[in-house]
Amino acid sequence: MKEQVFISMPIDQFKVMLTDTVNACLKEGAREFDKHMTAEELAEYIDVALSTVHKWSSKGIVPGFKKGKRLYFSKKEIDQWLRQQKKKTLAEIESEAATHVALT
Repeated sequence: MKEQVFISMPIDQFKVMLTDTVNACLKEGAREFDKHMTAEELAEYIDVALSTVHKWSSKGIVPGFKKGKRLYFSKKEIDQWLRQQKKKTLAEIESEAATHVALT
């Protein structure tokens, strides 16, 4: 059985403690969301070969930047780029076509 601890504290103190904890978690989450990855980390993150990351970077296909001789990639930008790479379903294409035809 798990140990349980009960504490007694004023509600105002509890609110401050809870707010501080939530803010710390959100701040850490924001840092993680916009962390910078190396080329090796990006290759692992999107499951492609490291050479593919280097090729895409040199051709400007994937968003990234150089710092010295090292490549870095913003996780936030990569996630956005990945969403843009999504291929449309047949239903999405047909819907867009119907809308286009209706407008002309």
